[in-house]
Amino acid sequence: MFLELPIGIENPVERLYAVRANMQALKGSFQPVLTLGLLAAAGAGPKLLQDQLIAVLARNATAVMTNVPGPRQPLYLAGAKIDSLNFWVPQSGDIGMGVSILSYNGQVQFGLITDRGLCPDPEAVIARFAPEFEKLVLTTLLAPWPWHGDLDPAVAARAAGAG
Repeated sequence: MFLELPIGIENPVERLYAVRANMQALKGSFQPVLTLGLLAAAGAGPKLLQDQLIAVLARNATAVMTNVPGPRQPLYLAGAKIDSLNFWVPQSGDIGMGVSILSYNGQVQFGLITDRGLCPDPEAVIARFAPEFEKLVLTTLLAPWPWHGDLDPAVAARAAGAG
């Protein structure tokens, strides 16, 4: 599915609400059902059709991201506790960035893979991730959350002093 990310919004609370609104609109649309049906149909067809469909989808995307809720309890392999899990999100075509998010045993792992031709400095993305995430968490925690209903993002941003 194609989710528009509000990268032009500076305020982290407003950005959070914009992502949430975009996700809600996407979930309420026909895009998930149509995409699944299209991929299922193409998967049953010849490889040439699959390759063409993947190429069309890849031309309309700049990044792919997925989050996978993993086991909440630790797993063991041959009696040894598995400390952490990670995976790489599948990419194809000219998609320049893949972000994978996996929760496991009370922790969250983030994975980033990039095409150096399209994202020549992936370390800059990694370096900015923790400070931006911390800013989002702190600003969100400082915002006055209502007991019922949704909070206007502009009100939350002003209350948190982030506007």
